[in-house]
Amino acid sequence: MATTTDGGRAVPDTGALVRTTDTGEVQGLAEAGTLQWRGIPYAAPPVGDLRLRAPQPAEPWTGVRDATRFGAAAPQPPGDSLTGVPATWRQGEDCLTLTVVASEGPAEHPRPVIVYLHGGAFLVGSGGSHLYRGEGLVRATDVVYVSVNYRLGALGWLDLSAYGTAERPVDTNVGLRDQIAALQWVQRNIAAFGGDPAEVTVMGESAGASSALAILASPLAGGLVRRAIVQSGFSDARPREQAARAAEGFVDELGGPAALFDAEPAAFVAAMDRLIAAGGGNLPVGPTLDDDALPVDPVAALRDGAAADVPLLIGTNRDEGRFFQKQASIFPTSAESLDRLLGTGPAADGVRAAYRGYRSRRTVAARMGGDAVFWASSVAAAAAQSAHAPTWMYRFDFAPTALRLAGLGATHGMELAYVFGRVDSPGMRKALSLGGARAAAGLEARMQAVWGTFARHGTAGWERYDAGLRLTRVLDATDRTVADPDAARRLAWEALAAEA
Repeated sequence: MATTTDGGRAVPDTGALVRTTDTGEVQGLAEAGTLQWRGIPYAAPPVGDLRLRAPQPAEPWTGVRDATRFGAAAPQPPGDSLTGVPATWRQGEDCLTLTVVASEGPAEHPRPVIVYLHGGAFLVGSGGSHLYRGEGLVRATDVVYVSVNYRLGALGWLDLSAYGTAERPVDTNVGLRDQIAALQWVQRNIAAFGGDPAEVTVMGESAGASSALAILASPLAGGLVRRAIVQSGFSDARPREQAARAAEGFVDELGGPAALFDAEPAAFVAAMDRLIAAGGGNLPVGPTLDDDALPVDPVAALRDGAAADVPLLIGTNRDEGRFFQKQASIFPTSAESLDRLLGTGPAADGVRAAYRGYRSRRTVAARMGGDAVFWASSVAAAAAQSAHAPTWMYRFDFAPTALRLAGLGATHGMELAYVFGRVDSPGMRKALSLGGARAAAGLEARMQAVWGTFARHGTAGWERYDAGLRLTRVLDATDRTVADPDAARRLAWEALAAEA
């Protein structure tokens, strides 16, 4: 038996499942036709004096560490949503861990690597969630898959640096720095798991996709990423003044600056909930412009060539906004919230005019809100990157009958089941109960082939995107390529952005 440093538990030393990292040996397990190593620390626990600080190196251990259990999720509200975690899951500030999944069989050459950053509005989620475990993607594509846990909420994505002191300094963008530290761990260690550190694709959805854009823009991440997959991302780097207002409101909710260092993690979660409620559902957390981690807005950085020669696969879903109308929303998907977002003036009127013709204000709000947050931003990022690197854009349109009747359509996050090979899961079987199972299976196979080919060769298999033709692959029961879809809306959003 091999002893572990994880609670003193003993695990069988099978030899074939032990890998050596730069901080010690880890013992994995075989599951679902793959080999897995779960809960590997990539940085020191950000607790005590390390709370609100940039991640520090993980401490080495002796013996063989048990890597058969997922690490704790970052502190967050419990839930069973698409991206949240159940109330029964472990949570804690000691959350800077990652999981590696690889094929069982041998390979003649090191395998390409996909590093996945989960979504959840920078507030919820875990790389260990069932949807993100990666077995189906690994079996279909033969990549080495890495899922990352990173700090969430105010502990990771609120700029509280103004409240630091000489004795207790506070860093900016610590959640982004966590993700970069995980990518650095991959560079140092992934070869031990059969991965090629020169062929790393960073991939994320929603907040994870926005994180991927920030990583492409960050001077701290140079050389860590060969390719990027951005699914329903939004370029949302907050100016310092806006971040400072959110931080002030949060500190008031928490009970003053001293509580930043003394309060329990649950108090941080509760204070963030109150801040969001008081702000009318606005999202106060996310990447912030600073001096070193993110000095320039991601789209502007891409436009300036910050990620030159990094191929990009980017896209959105046709009905992004409908998901957020089904719950207390942190994105603008009501007529009132969109009026606040757009403001007044000729450009705002131009956006409103571009959405005439729908039957109801609610439908207009869903489409306009999804476009405002995800599509317009993704189009801008694609155009910016296409001047410096091969870029491909998609739009996910597939919506089986049951989802259309439920008022969801091809909404936010729906592409994930196809990418991760979860079309046969219980939830998806329910979504396909009124038809579409055969088309869904075909789409799953095609999407996994595209994602795998991109991670391996840096090409998506259809015509590249550029600022001229803007060719976009529509992923549906039958795929097709469309030039500049919804051009009038794109031009309207660009005009509004130019006024800002």
